[in-house]
Amino acid sequence: MAVQNREPAARRELTLNRNAAVLLLIGAAGFALRFVGLAWGLPYDLHPDESIIFARVAQMGWGSLNPGFFIYPGFFIYQVFLLSRIVFGMGGEYADLIYAARLLSATYGWLTIGFVYLLGTRLGGRRLGTIAAGLVALMGALTLHAHYAVTDTPTTALATAVLWLSVRAWQRRSYGGLVVAAAVAGLAVSTKYSVAPVCFVPWLGFMALAVRQRAPLARRISGTALLAGVAILAFLVTSPYTLLDYQGFLRDLGIESQLQAEARPGLHVDPLENPRIADRGLVGNAIALYADMGPAALVLAVGTLAFLLAGAPRAVRSLARPRSNDSPSSVPGLGSEHGEPRDNLGDRFPEDRVANLMVVLWVVLYYAVMAPSALAGQRYMLPLYPAMMVLAAVAIEGAIRLGERHHPRRAYAWGAIVILLAAGPAFAKASSTGLLARRDTRLVGRDWIIKNLPPGSHLAREYYAPPFHTGDGFPMSQPFSLTDHPLETYCNEGVEYLILSSLNADRYFADASERFADERAWYERLDRRTRVIHRIDGIGNLDLHHPTIEIRRMFCGPS
Repeated sequence: MAVQNREPAARRELTLNRNAAVLLLIGAAGFALRFVGLAWGLPYDLHPDESIIFARVAQMGWGSLNPGFFIYPGFFIYQVFLLSRIVFGMGGEYADLIYAARLLSATYGWLTIGFVYLLGTRLGGRRLGTIAAGLVALMGALTLHAHYAVTDTPTTALATAVLWLSVRAWQRRSYGGLVVAAAVAGLAVSTKYSVAPVCFVPWLGFMALAVRQRAPLARRISGTALLAGVAILAFLVTSPYTLLDYQGFLRDLGIESQLQAEARPGLHVDPLENPRIADRGLVGNAIALYADMGPAALVLAVGTLAFLLAGAPRAVRSLARPRSNDSPSSVPGLGSEHGEPRDNLGDRFPEDRVANLMVVLWVVLYYAVMAPSALAGQRYMLPLYPAMMVLAAVAIEGAIRLGERHHPRRAYAWGAIVILLAAGPAFAKASSTGLLARRDTRLVGRDWIIKNLPPGSHLAREYYAPPFHTGDGFPMSQPFSLTDHPLETYCNEGVEYLILSSLNADRYFADASERFADERAWYERLDRRTRVIHRIDGIGNLDLHHPTIEIRRMFCGPS
């Protein structure tokens, strides 16, 4: 009898050790994909949003802690500001600050893998958590954006942490845990406004707990007010000038609303797999999901989402059923009084329907908020990807369990095939981030211009073109897009050379509507008044990297 008891224990220990080894490999792969290549583009901040954040940090360095800019809230900006004090205090330079800020963003990206594992484990056991963590660790969109010192990756990490904390608090029947989740939700909104729907996730856990415990109406109202107050307080503490400089906040909020309603061309759509695809809102964001997740993972995630949505009414009804014992140790999915997930938690899925509903609520609400926006594409869908990969992992883990029941010897082989189908496209995009190690075409273009154009030549460059500073010896006109002015304007200003980037032109030609007809006509007139003297061909299609650069000589005589 003692031998029989030792055998299952030894088997469980072997399973745990194997799971730990797989997690270690996932963590190492996720670390490498996020931290290698952070020095891309240095000493220049080639990402346009990085330059915005660093400009505000520099302004704060003159004494005022008011960033004077509220298109982004303050939490990440203040973190970069603190980094600047450390970097410059140690004698560092501007390039060192860029690198340090990217290290911070990569750290958030790496932590997201851990949050996904913890969330998946809560929903369906260690195996589900491991699968979900692996999918997220290798996802190209998440690894790429971890290389940018901007708000997207920190926001994604914080929103995923809110999901995990809320599910954990619900399963432990912990009001205090929901308060902590609400505070982290406030920090997420203080990093990027668009993730405000995540504040409803801890509230759902609270309301489910209140209904389960027959809490009176007064307690439900006061609890709701407490969660809202904690989230607002966390937001105001980390973005204080949204209140102290409320006029500036309202001004920039109006600008942001205008961008959401009708984005200007440079913000219209992120380059996806096919730069000719440019749709806004519902369609554009669906394209981003398809391009970044791949068809298999997207189908699995959407299928699981639909299944859980269909079970939502049953989840609500189940809350009203009387429970003889509602202690944490009796909650479905918890294996001990301390709430540690059991290995066989997946056998109970989807019994804990409230926890599942929290993930579903976040996905549906966030997508509904972003659907009508004129801003569409990869970076705007980023906060959804961890939850979507968890949903895909639910389907994969379910397929493995089904295989174990009917074909135990083949179960893991089939599971591996499904995982490869789901992770393949995402990993292919992750591997393309190796392009970050190559010298960006904009820097190659800058080198060519300095070497080959006469010093003092008057240049006109647009966004996403080679970077220049006043000390480089070239008079410079720098509109957002060269199409902002007729070619005659540049002639009148004495411009001799135009520096163009495909990241602008591709976006105009991606939209076949009449909206950008004037801009397309501007490009079509270029050959009449200019001549290409040098061209650096772009490499791949990696978000904002390696565009095609053209240097054109202007002819300002009669056309």
